[in-house]
Amino acid sequence: MFNFENQDEEKEKEKSELWKESQSSKLIQDLKKGVDLQKTMESLPNFNEAFMPLDVIVCSDGRVLPLAGAKLGLAGEGILLNQEELDKFIKQYRGKIKKVTSHEDCGAANKAFKEQKIMTGTADGLGMDFAKWLAKQLGATYEHLTMQEMRSDFHDERAICFDGTGKFNPAMLSEMPGYFVCSGYGFGLSEEYMQAELETLAGIALGNHGFGNKFTAEDPFYIIISAKDDAQLKTMELVAKKVADKFENRVKVRGFISSFLTKQEEEN
Repeated sequence: MFNFENQDEEKEKEKSELWKESQSSKLIQDLKKGVDLQKTMESLPNFNEAFMPLDVIVCSDGRVLPLAGAKLGLAGEGILLNQEELDKFIKQYRGKIKKVTSHEDCGAANKAFKEQKIMTGTADGLGMDFAKWLAKQLGATYEHLTMQEMRSDFHDERAICFDGTGKFNPAMLSEMPGYFVCSGYGFGLSEEYMQAELETLAGIALGNHGFGNKFTAEDPFYIIISAKDDAQLKTMELVAKKVADKFENRVKVRGFISSFLTKQEEEN
């Protein structure tokens, strides 16, 4: 007979081990010590190289990385966008995206599936159909990742990378712990949509599918903002703090400016 109790114990043990491992991350340690995030980020190897054209649309889910290319993170590859924002995005980025990647066990696809007036098929099927359609609209190729091809089957994210530059690829930074990726702000999506996406992702991390109650005021979940300049950073902080305020001090907002991009713009 299958022992569900033993399975739950094994999952909790795995969760504790992953949490302990993430606690040793330089980024997490510096954030907890109150070290200026700008200083920490610029000290990381490959920091400048982490800013590049983002050419593969992948879910914000931290367990999912494209098999090739630089990730542009959107929840469910954009399945939760309203029609106006979706049409605007397609028009602006048609021909600029190489690939759209869907994945198994997508929370955003599940949300969209439940919001249908008439439910047919499965949530994964809906997510795949949407991603295939989006790829066609953008003139991009399509791929689907199974659970076996994903980085993990557990949400081990310690932060959301909330990007306003439209070029930040945190996968280049080996010191990053598990993280969600929200790239939409840098690609012109509305503050209202980004706030909803941030809240959904933080809820996953602080719920049963993530580290959950391990996040406290002393060990918070972070929304890490990467901005192109000081003005954008302040605007994005306001959006992120509206989300953080809903989680009773268990979510903190920190940000930095890409001095590398600023220098490039000045040289051009």
